[in-house]
Amino acid sequence: MLPRIRPFLSRSFSQRVLRVTGTIPRVDHLLQFRDDAIRFSNQLQNHYQELKSNPRSEIDDWYQNKYKTMPAQKLFLELRVLEEKYKESKDQFEKLKMEIQLAAIRKAYFQDIDTVIVCNRGEVACDVLNEAKKKGLKTILLCQEEDKDSLAAKIADEVIPVKNMASASHCLQVLDNDIPKEDRNRKAIHPGYGFLSEDSGFTKSLEALGYTFIGPNSRMMRDLGDKAEAKRTAEKNGLKTIPGYSGLAGDKKGFLVAAAKVNYPVLIKNPGGGGGVGIDVANNEVELLAILKKYKSEDEVVLEKYLEKPKHLEFGLIGDGKGKVIMLPGVRECSSQNKHHQKEIQIAISDEEAEKLFPNYRELKAKAKKLAEAVKYKNAGTIEFLYDPKTKQYNFLEMNTRMQVERRATEDLTDGAYSTSALQIACAEGALNITQEDMDALANKAKTKYSIELRINAQKPRVAGSEVKFDSVDAVLQRLEIPETDGRGRVQFGFTEGARVNSISFNPMIGMIAGTGETFEEALENTIYLAKKVEIVGVDTNIDYQLTSLEAMRGKSPGEFNTRRYKEVDQAYIASEKVRREEELYNPRVGRRATCNN
Repeated sequence: MLPRIRPFLSRSFSQRVLRVTGTIPRVDHLLQFRDDAIRFSNQLQNHYQELKSNPRSEIDDWYQNKYKTMPAQKLFLELRVLEEKYKESKDQFEKLKMEIQLAAIRKAYFQDIDTVIVCNRGEVACDVLNEAKKKGLKTILLCQEEDKDSLAAKIADEVIPVKNMASASHCLQVLDNDIPKEDRNRKAIHPGYGFLSEDSGFTKSLEALGYTFIGPNSRMMRDLGDKAEAKRTAEKNGLKTIPGYSGLAGDKKGFLVAAAKVNYPVLIKNPGGGGGVGIDVANNEVELLAILKKYKSEDEVVLEKYLEKPKHLEFGLIGDGKGKVIMLPGVRECSSQNKHHQKEIQIAISDEEAEKLFPNYRELKAKAKKLAEAVKYKNAGTIEFLYDPKTKQYNFLEMNTRMQVERRATEDLTDGAYSTSALQIACAEGALNITQEDMDALANKAKTKYSIELRINAQKPRVAGSEVKFDSVDAVLQRLEIPETDGRGRVQFGFTEGARVNSISFNPMIGMIAGTGETFEEALENTIYLAKKVEIVGVDTNIDYQLTSLEAMRGKSPGEFNTRRYKEVDQAYIASEKVRREEELYNPRVGRRATCNN
């Protein structure tokens, strides 16, 4: 006997179906779901004898295959029916039978992804596509004209053209028009990083269309991806934050009072900005008012005390959305930034080494985990802190609700034994089966204790007075020579020879170089070696500048770095440029390492 169906026609059931189907069902639809459930339950009853005569594993396999063919709506309703029936049953064999059925339905419902659609480009698109293929999933790349010959386009099983990949509306239009509605519950969207990865509106629209989003849901993205809201959430969970104020840009009096209270200089941030985007420094009232004029009166902005020479630390994590959070190995020291607060070099440091470098390290990492657990975070994310040497205090900075460029450096701390992209897909499937103990064991076994990762950008460094500026480029990559790493680390590029590289319209990063080692010194020398061996022709890059930054690290400890070290690097680069120019004048045959042929 089936339990009464009436409870399933309630408002709460409608809301559950909304989450599955993306639409609020009409009464006739609900009645159809009910009839389907009754018919399917009757079919199950007909196989009662077969259940009795088969071992449990065979029964599980039979139900798994049976449920795999069912639409999500039927699976969802059948799951609710069986859960209610299980509560009412007194017979032990009936309970065993229903346990098998429930396990099979949950497995089919949460692991029904057969295709991963990537909405990104370059290195991250290649990474996700490769990991999806390893899991036996079909891969589709949303790709625009500039990337039709890219490495990612060659990896994907299918390429669907899109006018502008960075536009949520263009991507949604393609996903709505080109993918049949009945197939969407088996397709998952991976946004990579940047682009649409922290766009809660995009995520909400995908949910309405019936897709699985490989990342946090739109509500969590809105609450944690927004800098102002994330700070409030962190404070509620016992984390200290940088003193400041958030409000509407039109509230000039409120910002002036707050700035006077924390003392100038202050930072002004766009709450939704990432990667250093939308950050300005005000040294006085005049500069503060000028910055506020950049915003509309109704725009929310964040003011924070400008810390003089902070250290920037961040922790990677993965959550299953039910309260289980796995902290990824070690910490990333990200203080090597440009003057716009964009990270240039990231140093992944093992837990045991980080304890020697940073005060109260284990306590800080435990607090980061507690925050992610409290909000039941789902998928990959990063919690970032600034350490203020004046107050000797760690301040919560922000949470990035996505995977990050520097995740690869963290993966190096397990000698590449796990993949963040693979864990993300497992989360979307509801199958995150790794424990914290498993992750810690991988890190403890690894030889790598440091990984130093460089972002290689398609940018032309230019000396401008006492600082170095970077000009965007639009050119064709004519030659790319990647050296054998010989166990020194890794070199990865998301572009191949013949590809157009456009850092005017897109993020400038075209690849990354990382040196690894058991000590910081070993990792540093390996990174310098690999960076010197890479040859790029046709596109200007920042490799020479990055090498200058690395060489300035010699004889130092990563515990000494702060976010203002770019000034030191700028001066070293300007000095080296002067030497190079003099050498070229004296001997024209002595030139810089080949980066561009124009």
